[in-house]
Amino acid sequence: MALMDTEDDQEDETEDEPRPQVLRVCEGCGKVRNKWNAKPEMIDNIRFPSGLEARRYEQLKLLLAAGEISGLLVHHVFTVLEWAHDDYGNILPKVTWESDFVYQDHGKTVVEDVKGGVDFGEQKLKRRLLQQRHPDLIVRVVRKEDM
Repeated sequence: MALMDTEDDQEDETEDEPRPQVLRVCEGCGKVRNKWNAKPEMIDNIRFPSGLEARRYEQLKLLLAAGEISGLLVHHVFTVLEWAHDDYGNILPKVTWESDFVYQDHGKTVVEDVKGGVDFGEQKLKRRLLQQRHPDLIVRVVRKEDM
């Protein structure tokens, strides 16, 4: 099945105008393809957006069964910035970040973010804000080569 871009590329955009996100849509079925070609997987009725994240879950389950870690949470949402008002009285919504895994390792809380591709600035920023807000957390980025 052929893939098509849903937005035309525009050559005359300026730096002030953000480029629209291009969605890869399958012409035959109309489904949106993941930009990293990640294929979602279901394990224990939990949907993982990639096989890499699903494999990490399987590894953590083994560590949990062996008693090496405890309190495993999947897709836990952290608030990194609270609601606020700007100078004009507009409400700025809270900013959240969804971790892939959270668990206890020898009394320390570990937060993991599994990355198979590029680690974009927004994710880095949210992890950094999380570390500032909760300095007691250990935040780890787990890559394919780390597993």
